[in-house]
Amino acid sequence: MQGKFADTAGSTQSFYGKNLVDLTPAVKFCESLRPKTTEAPAVNNTLAANAPSVNFILQKAFTVDPELQRMYYQGHSWDDKSREDFSFCQRLWFWLGGHGQQTIENVFEHSALYRKSKGPGYVSLTVRNAAKRWNGNYYGKGWVG
Repeated sequence: MQGKFADTAGSTQSFYGKNLVDLTPAVKFCESLRPKTTEAPAVNNTLAANAPSVNFILQKAFTVDPELQRMYYQGHSWDDKSREDFSFCQRLWFWLGGHGQQTIENVFEHSALYRKSKGPGYVSLTVRNAAKRWNGNYYGKGWVG
């Protein structure tokens, strides 16, 4: 079976008797359309301009994850409050991870789980640890469309 294909050096080789189209110019054109940035983007610059708001996402999340809604509005019900905080933060990473750590910290601080007595670094530490140890679980009853 012999024809043509382009190898990594750009030369044409035989493969099934046909030449493959060189996509290099198309790739270069697409790359030229990307915005050029000289500095690292802020946390939320990675989101599209028409990305759903945090409130919209939370309302959707609450409809499919009643435990998240309970934690947010009613606060602690577990004996181990720190573990419940951690679980809450992992759920927030699932739903709001694209919005960044600061957004998740703000949601945590406005939830019924927030305990000012834990000190100023507790929320940040819990959110960071939840991100590091998030197991990739989906938290909800069904697909949110």
